[in-house]
Amino acid sequence: MSIKTVFTSIRAWFSGLFTKEAKTMTLTATSTILIVGSTAQLTASEVSTYASSDSNILTVDASGLVTAIAVGSATVTATPAGDAVVNSSLDFTVTAAADATVTTTPVATGASPLEKLEALIEKFELETVTEIKAGIAFLKSLA
Repeated sequence: MSIKTVFTSIRAWFSGLFTKEAKTMTLTATSTILIVGSTAQLTASEVSTYASSDSNILTVDASGLVTAIAVGSATVTATPAGDAVVNSSLDFTVTAAADATVTTTPVATGASPLEKLEALIEKFELETVTEIKAGIAFLKSLA
């Protein structure tokens, strides 16, 4: 073994001792599209503190429960305890609840839940996920 090989091995070993591994964290939510008044639960890979970019649109408590306040968009950032450099964030969109004046058309009694949902989507001409979620929330409020 040459001196150069030994020196290269020692240098690699020492650099490995002093190289700080990049730290990452993950943040997920039960939903990032909310209807005014609804909530979503955050889950972070580390114990974190949470902050909303606009508390007029949505708030987030210490346990990571996000509450939609008004129509708009905001970002929630999670920062691990003791490490302000590493953080993770999620963008949220808050939409208005479905129009309460919409009248429903009866769906056949023997229809499956999927057929009922398809009929309602067709009836309301819902085209986006946000509108569908708002429609479902409206239907739940009728029950």
